[in-house]
Amino acid sequence: MHTVDLNSNKTLLFISFSFGIFSLALVSFELVSFQLFKWLGFTLVFSTVVIATLQQKNKMFVHINRAGISYGIGFTVRYIHQESVQSISSHSSWFGDVLIVKTRDNNSIRFYAWQVSETDLSKAERLLAL
Repeated sequence: MHTVDLNSNKTLLFISFSFGIFSLALVSFELVSFQLFKWLGFTLVFSTVVIATLQQKNKMFVHINRAGISYGIGFTVRYIHQESVQSISSHSSWFGDVLIVKTRDNNSIRFYAWQVSETDLSKAERLLAL
C-alpha cells in the first residue's frame, strides 16, 4: 500500500458529544442554571455532529503518500508537496495524537485529534523519503 490514511479519534468525538449532552441535561433538569453550560452543550453537540458528518462524507481527512500530504478541512482540499516537507512527527496530548509536519520554510502544520501509530508514522517517513 502506498498511502497512509489517518483515522479520526472516535473516542474524543464520543467524549465531546457525551459531555455536551451532559451539560444540556444539567441545564434542562435545572440542576445548574448557568447559561454557560447551555451554550457549551450546544456548541459541543453541534461541532461534534458537524465533524462526524464531514468525516463520514470523506470531506475531513489526512492522506500521506509519495507526492506529499493532502488534507481536507471541510469543503477545501490542501496539499503539502513532498519537496517542501522537512520532518514529520507525532505528539500525544489530552486531545489525542497530534501530527506535526514541519516544512522547509519553517512553518509547522498540526493535525489535531487524529490517531497516529508508530507504524503509520514510520511508513509516512519512508513514503516521504525523510
